[in-house]
Formats: sequence, structure tokens, C-alpha cells
Amino acid sequence: MQLRDAGEEDLPGILDIYNEVIANSTAIYAEEPVSLEDRLAWFRARRAQNYPVLVASDASAADLKFLHHPRQAHLGTSNRKAALEPYAC
Repeated sequence: MQLRDAGEEDLPGILDIYNEVIANSTAIYAEEPVSLEDRLAWFRARRAQNYPVLVASDASAADLKFLHHPRQAHLGTSNRKAALEPYAC
């Protein structure tokens, strides 16, 4: 498994995972799917604030994504969210 900084080219996969989590869990406080434009703005805002957005992938399995997006209220703490593509494990 390789952990690396996410790039804009990773956003379609991150979007798929994020919307799947919205649809099938209570881990994210959202009820409606978001758009690629929303994730692009989110990604660029995180980068502008020097927050990491990471992806992990394994060439021998489905692509796995790891998202890290702290919020202002959590500065100075460790706040990580991980989401995997369904059935990737």
C-alpha cells in the first residue's frame, strides 16, 4: 500500500467514496450527495490552509482512499477520517 498526497486527479474517487459514506452511514453530517465542484473547492481550501489530503492505494486491490481534513475547531488535535471503497477489504 502506498500513502501519498492526493492530487486533483484523485477527486473523482474521493467523491465516489464520500457520497457512498453519506448514503450509507452516519459518519458524515450530510444528507445529500455532493458534486465534483464541491470536492474541488474543498480540496483547494484544504491545500490553501496547508492541511493534508492523503490517498492510499494498493495496485493489487481496489483503490483505497484515506481522507484527512481537520476543521478549525480541531486545530492542535488529531482528527482523521478514513473511508474505503465498498468491498475493497
